[in-house]
Order: sequence, then structure tokens, then C-alpha cells
Amino acid sequence: MRNQLNYRSGLGLPAACIVLALCVGAAGGLASFVAHGRHGAVSAVAVGVAALTCWLSATAALLLAGRLAATRWCIQGIMAAGFVRFSLPLMVVAASALVQGPLSRAGLFGYMVVFFLLTMGVETLLLVGVIRASSVQSRAAWRGL
Repeated sequence: MRNQLNYRSGLGLPAACIVLALCVGAAGGLASFVAHGRHGAVSAVAVGVAALTCWLSATAALLLAGRLAATRWCIQGIMAAGFVRFSLPLMVVAASALVQGPLSRAGLFGYMVVFFLLTMGVETLLLVGVIRASSVQSRAAWRGL
């Protein structure tokens, strides 16, 4: 029978960041292609800005929460990650709404909502895997295995 403490289930933090980038890149490319075909180049740029903004905030949040996952600061890390996660897209949308430029008229807010929800779901699933993997390692280290 295999010792369950030595079995690493879950995903490492670098692999989780790569999976997040691949998911956002694929969704961003598809949405940009569709938006360009329907509404023109400015709409495709709005999709790119939304995808890039949400990817950056999700990656920063994943790194922050993942690095603090197996420490005594894990709850604070998740809360700080949530703040990072919400602040960057909110600032970009607020700045776009104040300027009322072409990106705002092209639907940046709607694209931002779509990519925010997409990246939040993917990031949450990946963070569960990272926390699972780090908690198994920390339990094994605690018991001296």
C-alpha cells in the first residue's frame, strides 16, 4: 500500500501559470477573431486589452495565493490575491469610462466582464490544485517524510 503523504496530487505553481496563460490566450484569440469580423479592428483591440488585463491580474493573484498556500499566511494570501484580482480590471475599466475613448465605445466593459469571469473560474480551479499539492508537501515535511 502506497503512503498517501508522499503522493503529490495537484499542480505546481509554474504549470498553473502556464495553463492560465494558454486558456486566456486561446479564448482571447478566438474572441478577438470574432470581434474583428463583426465590429472591426477597434473591437479586436478592446478584446486584447480585456484579455491582457484579466490575465495579468489573474496571474498575479495566482502567484500571490500560491506562494502563501502552505504557510500560516494562506488566508491572508487568498484575501490579498482577491484584492489584486479585482483592482487592475477595475482601474482599467474606470479609466476607460472616464476617457470615453474608442475602446470604451467598442465595448471594453463587456469584454472585461467576460474575461474576468473566465479567468476567475480558471484561476480558482488552478489554485485548488496548487493548494492541494502544497499542502501535501507541507504535511510530509512536517512529519519528517
